[in-house]
Amino acid sequence: MLNRAVRNCRLTFPTSRYTLSALLAVVHHLAIRPDGVVDTVANRRSARFADLRCGPSLDRDSTPTDPTHSMNHDVVILGAGPGGYVAAIRAAQLGLSVGCVEKEKTLGGTCVRIGCIPSKALLESSDLYHEAKDGFARHGVLFESVRADLAAMQKRKDEVVKSNTSGVDYLFKKNKVARYLGHGRLAGPGKVVVEGAEKLEIAAKNVILATGSISTPLKGVEVDGDVVGTSTEALSWPAVPKHLVVIGAGAIGLEMGSVWLRLGAKVTVLEYADRILPGMDAEISAEAQKIFKKQGFMFQLGARVTGARKKGSGAVVTVDGKPDIECDRVRG
Repeated sequence: MLNRAVRNCRLTFPTSRYTLSALLAVVHHLAIRPDGVVDTVANRRSARFADLRCGPSLDRDSTPTDPTHSMNHDVVILGAGPGGYVAAIRAAQLGLSVGCVEKEKTLGGTCVRIGCIPSKALLESSDLYHEAKDGFARHGVLFESVRADLAAMQKRKDEVVKSNTSGVDYLFKKNKVARYLGHGRLAGPGKVVVEGAEKLEIAAKNVILATGSISTPLKGVEVDGDVVGTSTEALSWPAVPKHLVVIGAGAIGLEMGSVWLRLGAKVTVLEYADRILPGMDAEISAEAQKIFKKQGFMFQLGARVTGARKKGSGAVVTVDGKPDIECDRVRG
């Protein structure tokens, strides 16, 4: 229904103007009448919810148990990322008592805190800078000088992230989702242990695992969290590197490369496969590579990285059968 409504309304959500809370509000109002009663669409979803053994479908006039007075829940969700928090909010809207365990202080998971949302914020800021510097003149819009204020860009990025995490937190409170801060683990049928400031045991009729994933470190790449870093560190570098080496030509690596290329860095991308975006359609990959090369990216394909380490104030990257590459920073 949501997809059809979005198509019919021709809705767009530019990065600078929407938050996850706003998008979830659209979902909420499509399924819940203003008086709070679940409509027929929500009832059908509730039936499917029960069929998936995620918990019983409650009477339409039922209200969820106040989570502040009980650690017994119909559903406990491990993880508050895009999978976990959406499941938690929707289950609560369907009348279930819901608990959600998250080890980070802020909600939203990798995507909202240190992934999709902050990277898109920086992509937009860097794109605007690039257009002002190199594109507006074609339209007769001239500037005497254009400079990038990286600190201001980082501040805006942080504000965008805070807006999204605060929105998820608000929806948790509004829908009475009990939040547990700490590391959660299964302790037997219907039991979840939360290890945080204090150890808690939660009783759950049903458990949803939404723990996400972590990247596998590359052998020989010595991540120091500064000069040689992951995408997380690359989101917060305080200065534009003169030469950035990106290991991997997937979507995340190309996003980070795009941000720093637009801001003035020389960017070299090393990819083990014989093309960029190896997980995508080959024709799309080929066309994308043409575009990125036109923008200034330098690619080394079929490159097996054997090591990356800090060297002096910069870094050195070793590639099997090819000369070492010295650079200022590495996104591993």
